[in-house]
Parts: sequence; C-alpha cells; structure tokens
Amino acid sequence: MIRVSALRAHAAINGTDAAPDLLKAVQDSSPAVRSTAVQLLQGMDALDGEACRKAGQEATDTMVKIPLYGLALKFGDANTHKEATSQLNNMWKQEEGPYVRAALIDAQALDPNGNIAADVIEPMIQQAGSSIERIHAFNAVMAFYGDKTTPEVEVLIRTIAGSDDPGMLTAVAEFIASCPNYMGFNIEPLVVPLRKKLDGLQLPRDQEGSIAIHQALAHLDGSTAPPYSPPFNHPIDLARLANLKEGQRYRISTEKGEVVIAIEPNAAPGTCVAFDSLVSSGYYNGKSFNRIVPIFVAQGGCPRGDGYGAMDWTLRTEIGQTGFVAGAVGIASAGRDTESCQFFITLAPAPHLDGRYTRFAHVVSGMEVAQRLVVGDEISRVEPVQ
Repeated sequence: MIRVSALRAHAAINGTDAAPDLLKAVQDSSPAVRSTAVQLLQGMDALDGEACRKAGQEATDTMVKIPLYGLALKFGDANTHKEATSQLNNMWKQEEGPYVRAALIDAQALDPNGNIAADVIEPMIQQAGSSIERIHAFNAVMAFYGDKTTPEVEVLIRTIAGSDDPGMLTAVAEFIASCPNYMGFNIEPLVVPLRKKLDGLQLPRDQEGSIAIHQALAHLDGSTAPPYSPPFNHPIDLARLANLKEGQRYRISTEKGEVVIAIEPNAAPGTCVAFDSLVSSGYYNGKSFNRIVPIFVAQGGCPRGDGYGAMDWTLRTEIGQTGFVAGAVGIASAGRDTESCQFFITLAPAPHLDGRYTRFAHVVSGMEVAQRLVVGDEISRVEPVQ
C-alpha cells in the first residue's frame, strides 16, 4: 500500500518525468504496484513508445503486458507500431478468456490510425461471445470517436438502444447520460426504443440497466430521473439464520490461493443468510473477480461477469456499527436496498463506504492472497469451513 501511494505521489508531482520509474515498477512483485504503474502510464499524454513495447515484452503478467503494447501502439514510431501490432494479434489468436480479450480490445483501440477500431473492434459489439467483450468493444469505439459525430456512430448507438443484452443497454444508456449535447445526434429516435426496453427488463435482476436507462431518458428530455425503488422480494430465511453462528467461516479458493472470511450475522442477518444460501448452492464456484482497484477493493461473483449482473431478488441494505477497515467484506450495491450476489473485499481502509454499503464479513486469513488478485481470477470454490 505504501509503494502504491508513493507511485501515485511520484506521478502527480513529476508527471511524464516519472515514466521511467513507472516502467520499472511494472515488473514489481506486487500486482497492486504493477497495475497502478500501468494505470498511471495510461493517464500520461506523452511516452516513449519503444520503451513501453520493451517493457511489455519483458513483463510476465499478461494484464500488464497487454496495456503496455497498447501504449506502444499509441506513442511508438512506425517500427514500434508494427511490432506491437504483431504481438497483440498473436495474443488475440491464442487467448480465449473474456477478461484478457477485453484487455486486448482496450489496447488495440489505442491505435491512432483507427484501423483496428473500424475493422476489428466495432463488429465485436454485435458478434463477441461474451458481454464483457461487447461492452469493452463499445466503450473502445466510443473513446476512439470521441465527440466526433458520424452517421456510423449514430447508427451504432441506435442499434444498441434496441438491443436485448442488458449489459449493452446499460453501457449505451450510461454513455448517453454522460454525453454533452448528444454529439449532435437526432435524439428522438433513441427515446422510443429505450422506453420499450424498460418494459422488457427483468427487475430486480436488471436493476442497473433500469437505473441507467431512466437517467439516459431524463438526460435526453432535460428532466430529472425518478428515484429507483427496488422491488424487495427476498425476506430473511429465519430457519437458516438460526443455524448460522457469528464468526462462521467460509473458504474462498482461487488460483492465487485461499481467503478465509468470517460472517457477521448479528450485524447483517439477511445478507449472511443469502450468502450462505448461495454458497450452499455452489453459485460462486467458477465465477470470477471482475473488478480490482489497487488499495481499494477486489470484487467478484457477478453472474454475467461484466459487473452488471444480479440475481432475481434484492436484499435490504444492512448498516452495522463496524466500518470498512482493510479486510472487510461487503456487498456491491446500485443504491439502497439493491444488494444481491456480488461481494467485495476491501484491500485498504475505505471509510467513505461506511453508512452506505453492507458489511457482512471480514477476512481472517489470506489477505495477502486478496492483494494478489487480478481481474479475471477465478473463484474455483466457496465452501463453509467446518
């Protein structure tokens, strides 16, 4: 945590002069340090493209190697661009994992020539095998076009607005809600398909999509989005609660090792019962950690894998007296009483979550494993510790 903070301070004070040290840090033994170094490099507007390519070639961490090649594409000369393109294309042919493919999409989208965005990434919005890839493809194409209005972009937005994929609907709605002046689009054709899609969403499973579409529609007509009132339909199973003990432990097995947590049913009875039920059904087995923020959280358990997924029920928000210290385990939320199945482990103190999110457990061992997790790491199994 200290080294991550030091890197951030170094980059904030020295700007691009910190780049050589950041390129060294991408080889650090800590995943948090490596990913932070890459994120800081991605925020810079001038880099040595060939140095990025060489750092990518030397990196052993795939999720570090890929964005470094992307930076080589963006900042390198013709030869560097050619080498980076070749490396990314080879990885694309070999890799089938959706999170790595999503990272490859992000990297290829940095091509300043725009050829990859036009020829490879844009078709993936309709054709990719996973929602994770489709959403990254959409975000990459939108980032490439920026505020440039073209007929192709307008058609793309309207096509996705009529999609049946809740994740894609959420992504395009979030884009519309954040887009100033609608990029010059004729907005009226967007309103009708978005309103129709609201009726087709399955609540509360697709609650994030519903919230995003309401916000997009409000943005389009200049109004205020209505407050979201989730249909609460998951009462506490009192019989299961009676069998849970304060401090009951569960083992989260991952490819990086094991994390053992202890639940806190006295503070969050409904959440603990739901978690125990999901564990008993084997729900978490095979799911992934879909969101990692260094020295903040490691989050997993999404049924879709893209972060927008939920169950067909919601939990009440349960606020206890113990806050989000390092190692606290909470439930992801889209607002009050919207909690479901995605859980997160705080990797450092996060007091800004106190009073807003449900804490239902804490790590008793394996914190060093949690610190090593990266996006796409699989949860092989979650089981009670007898």
